[in-house]
Amino acid sequence: MIKRVLLGLISSSILFTSGVLVGAQSFEARLNPLPAAPVYQANVEESALSALYNDVVRGVVNINVAGNSAPLGTGSGFLIDTTGHIVTNNHVVEGAAFIEVTFVDGTILEAELIGRNPDWDIAVIRVDSGAIPTVRPLSLADSETVFIGQSVLAIGSPFGEDFTLTRGIVSAVDRSLRSQTALGFSIPEVIQTDAAINPGNSGGPLLDQAGTVIGMNTAILSEDRTSSGVGFAVPSNLIRWIVPYLIEEGSYQHSYLGISGSDLHPAIQAAMNLAPETRGVMWPG
Repeated sequence: MIKRVLLGLISSSILFTSGVLVGAQSFEARLNPLPAAPVYQANVEESALSALYNDVVRGVVNINVAGNSAPLGTGSGFLIDTTGHIVTNNHVVEGAAFIEVTFVDGTILEAELIGRNPDWDIAVIRVDSGAIPTVRPLSLADSETVFIGQSVLAIGSPFGEDFTLTRGIVSAVDRSLRSQTALGFSIPEVIQTDAAINPGNSGGPLLDQAGTVIGMNTAILSEDRTSSGVGFAVPSNLIRWIVPYLIEEGSYQHSYLGISGSDLHPAIQAAMNLAPETRGVMWPG
């Protein structure tokens, strides 16, 4: 009986040890290096895109704003000259008591508000250009030459993820985007794109393949505040037109007729004995 027990123990030990040995061998086998994969070589298009991004991103900034009591949020912007002027959306800096910009090299500078135009959602802020290691202003393209199907790039800070690059095409041109002001101006000649644009992209550049700015990313059409493939950019020609006024005067006053219309109320129509099919314009006399 004792021998059987011992044998049983020994046999068990051998089986157990064998298991360890087999396991150890398998583990060692797994430690053997796998054949190295060939180093991926970027193709011509990818290399060009990477080089373009590394160049123009130096002129893009992340914008953090704070109110008098709490942070308001983040957005994007881009340098337009060598004196430190940065273009962004009005809704990014509106109500801000403190504005801070971050460049891709990590440089953080305080910015001052120079001018803004809520009707076209354009604002200009400025930083000390002498404190920027490399001043790289972005050039404005002629947005009249933008065409449907044109390849575009967007750089910004969606959801706070700084200096993100997305790409797409121009989906439509000459859109009209209603502003959020009380007068209800419409922003004309807006560019529509399917490049991913999300909260935080506002104020960032929409670029052509040459790295020139064709528009400023401003809004998206979405039910959940995330990209749905329908984004809108203020055209560069509007930026070129209005920015000098914002720099020199701090604002820009749009001219308008001051006339608004509404449907004729049935009670008024009845009181004036007007037939239902009557068409025209009526004003107080």
